[in-house]
Amino acid sequence: MCIQETKLSLIYNSLTNEILGARFDYDFVPAINVSGGVLLGWHVNTWVVTNVMKGRFSLSDKVSKNGPVADPWWITVIYGLQ
Repeated sequence: MCIQETKLSLIYNSLTNEILGARFDYDFVPAINVSGGVLLGWHVNTWVVTNVMKGRFSLSDKVSKNGPVADPWWITVIYGLQ
């Protein structure tokens, strides 16, 4: 798992490959002007991410370990304008 403030309004696959590596998937909430912006990345062979919920200043994902028995949990990232 990786949580990163980005300050970016758009994120492209080529950029996330450079930041995280090719074996990661991601979701993000764009920055507003130069404030905030959140990138959540996860290794696709290790984690399964579902139930993505995006707010204006937040990102919530249901996460479970990839495998036969995995108890899911939620991760929420929140930021505010400064």
